[in-house]
Amino acid sequence: MATTASARIALLCQRYVHRYYTRCLALIREGDEAGMSVPPFEPVEIRRRFPVAPHVLFDAWITSPVMRRWLFASDSGELVSIDVDPRVGGAFSIVERREEGEVEVDHFGTYIEVDRPGRLAFTLEVPWHFPGTTQVGVDIRPVPEGGEMFFRQTGVDPATTRDAWHRMFDQLDEAISASSA
Repeated sequence: MATTASARIALLCQRYVHRYYTRCLALIREGDEAGMSVPPFEPVEIRRRFPVAPHVLFDAWITSPVMRRWLFASDSGELVSIDVDPRVGGAFSIVERREEGEVEVDHFGTYIEVDRPGRLAFTLEVPWHFPGTTQVGVDIRPVPEGGEMFFRQTGVDPATTRDAWHRMFDQLDEAISASSA
């Protein structure tokens, strides 16, 4: 039985490495053929309004019970742990169990700015989904109907994360609307 589990883990690792290795090689070739270095990725930028006060929206990013309902939550997995230390220099880790319980995906980083209710910035690493470290900035301002959020992520291919963020923000809207009702 241990051999079967080890074989599954090895297969998943091979798929992960192959996918990103192939992507990196293609980017290097494109840059070499053009005679230049590969430019950095365009940032992921999303502006969205929510029907809650800015402090409620801000707290949804740093409060475990609310985070559990939207941040990195997916239909194919379950969040098994959330550790949050929401202060400058503090860390967070959100672990999602996927693939029928065989894979745990850690989403982790460090808070760079914590200025409630207007600004949150942090690093984000999710080796299962993309290599390296990205930076995320969340700016929140009051608007007549509640709060407006401007989200910006740099350092990752938008094709990898944009759709996931849109889906998560739909879940965020549901989570905070239900909480404030």
